[in-house]
Parts: sequence; structure tokens; C-alpha cells
Amino acid sequence: MKEFDFLIIGQGIAGTVMAYRLMKAGKSVLILDEAEPYQSSSVAAGMYNAISGKRMTLSWKWEETFLEAKALYSEIGELLGKNYLFEKETFQSFGNIKEQNDFSLKAEDELFQKHIRPTEQKFPAIRNEFGSFIINSTGWLQTHEFLKDFKEYAIQQEQLKTEQIDWSSFQHSEEGIKLNGYFAKQVISCEGWKLTQNPLFNFVPLIPTKGDVFLLKCDELPDTFIWKKGVYLVPLGNGIFKAGSTYRWNVEELGPDKDGYEELYSKVEAQLQVPFEVLEHLSGFRPASKNRYPIIGAHPIFKNLFAFNGLGTRGIMLAPYVSKQLVYHILVGTEIEPAIQINRYYPKSSQ
Repeated sequence: MKEFDFLIIGQGIAGTVMAYRLMKAGKSVLILDEAEPYQSSSVAAGMYNAISGKRMTLSWKWEETFLEAKALYSEIGELLGKNYLFEKETFQSFGNIKEQNDFSLKAEDELFQKHIRPTEQKFPAIRNEFGSFIINSTGWLQTHEFLKDFKEYAIQQEQLKTEQIDWSSFQHSEEGIKLNGYFAKQVISCEGWKLTQNPLFNFVPLIPTKGDVFLLKCDELPDTFIWKKGVYLVPLGNGIFKAGSTYRWNVEELGPDKDGYEELYSKVEAQLQVPFEVLEHLSGFRPASKNRYPIIGAHPIFKNLFAFNGLGTRGIMLAPYVSKQLVYHILVGTEIEPAIQINRYYPKSSQ
């Protein structure tokens, strides 16, 4: 039986950046991926934004996460011979008077001012009855291409296998872990929403949230900006945009559904005042935590089994920053930030 330093379970954004960091550190790595069609990483618009949410707050640890993400995605892009990260300003329209007033108060904050600027611009394609502003610290990662190309690279390096994970095969010893017939010194679960089906991490209160995305055609909408009014419209070229996303709780149905289509369609319709055509409807499940902070660290009993999860809607920005913390924790012994440690969810019986 071949032995590895690490088994990485799942090849979404979390699994990909984690595997790359460990490979770079000279560790032998095998990624086991179920090729889950409904993971959010593969269908997401890949947006990053310094200003997030309806309350228009500065994203958590924005400066650190952005610099780490830009450096890591550029580095992986060099390895794969392609650029996946694109910077483009966002033209955000207010949805109502309250949003306009909230913005006026926020605009007095110096940290907020660094990332925005007022604008009086109007565009015929965009409904803009309450005004707009521009966010300069935004862009997107081509998530589908990024994950597909890294998967092909890892397969060529004999570092990735596509197969179902059988957690009932889990065997633990002081030397390491046996899983699916493979042996590794350490195992890192990067399963996204499917962590809810992992019996070893059933104490983690992960909340899968369903998100819907459209590929749509709109010839009258320019690609000058990323457009936002409730949802994003990310320009992909030739009049094609990725629109999303919804944020739906307590939905169990896998795959695109009628409710998701109708909700997203109405939000796009509320933003555009020109014709558009939906080319494709995609959906996926995000792994969100209760307090919206990532969940990383060792299992309370099996100290060489780790979780890397809970990235939610900001996975693109958070994954590089969080993966660095986990790698340093495992290899060097540095402490993980308290806010994102998995031990905040440890069962009381294990503490």
C-alpha cells in the first residue's frame, strides 16, 4: 500500500488551495474527489468584493485576504500557464432609499472611502432610480476553469483520484489514517456542504445554503463594469454574463429548481431594463457556518484528521488566507486564529 503525507478529501476551492500549498511544501499529497456536481465552487460566479452584504460592510480581514488570494491564485496560474483572476470595478445601484441613506453614513468612514467612489453615471440598460456608486476593489476568479485545469494537472502528477468516499472505512492509528484503501499520516476534509454527511464531523453545525446562477445573454449591457443590484452580473465577453446568486436556506432538492429560477430571474429583471436571455441555470450548495466564519482545525479525538470548511459566500477570498493558517498549524505548530478554530464547536464531552 502506497503511503502519503496527506489525503485531501474534496477538490473544490478549499481542497485545491490546500493541496497546492502542501505540494509546494514538498509533501506527498493525494486528492480524493467525488466530482460532486452541486458544489458551489464549480458553479459560482467567483466574485470577490471589499464591500459585502446589504449593510455594505467592509469584508472581514479584507486587506490580508485580498493580498493572500491575489498572490496565491497568480502563483497557481503560473504553474498552470493561465490567468484566472480578473480585476474589474463594480457599478452598484441602490435598491431603495434606505440603501442610499445607509451609504451616505458609511461614506464618512475612511476605511470605506478607500474602496468606493460616488458616480452620477447612467446606463440605459440598468435600472438606477435611487442612484449608484462604484466599488474599486472587486473582480472574479474563473472558478470552473481554475478547478478543471488544476484537476487535470493533479491527475497528470498522479495526485488525484475520482471516487466516492467511504467514511466507514476510516481506520485510525498513531502512525496515520487508512481511508478508502489509502494510508496517510494526515487527512484533511475539504468536503464543502457534504461535511454534513460525514459521521466524524457530525458535531459541526454547518448550514448548507443553495445558490442559483444564470449564464445569460444581454447584448445591450456593456462589459464596462461588474453590475450589481441585488445580484451580480459578471461580464464574460461577447454579451455573455454570469448572474447570481440567490441565497436559499432549508432547500434539500439537488440541482436547479423552479423556485430558484424564478427568484433569480426576478432579481435580474429588477436590475435590467433591456431584454436578456437565460442560456443556462446552474445551482450549488455553499458550506456556511452559523457565525459566517470559517471552520478549520483538528478533530477532537483524531488529532491527525482536520476540517477545512465553512467558507460560505466568500470562499474565493478566504480559502488562500485560511489554508495558509492551517498549513502552518500542521507543519510548524502555529496557532489558528480563535475566531475560525473548529474547537468552538467541539462536543463538551471531548473538551
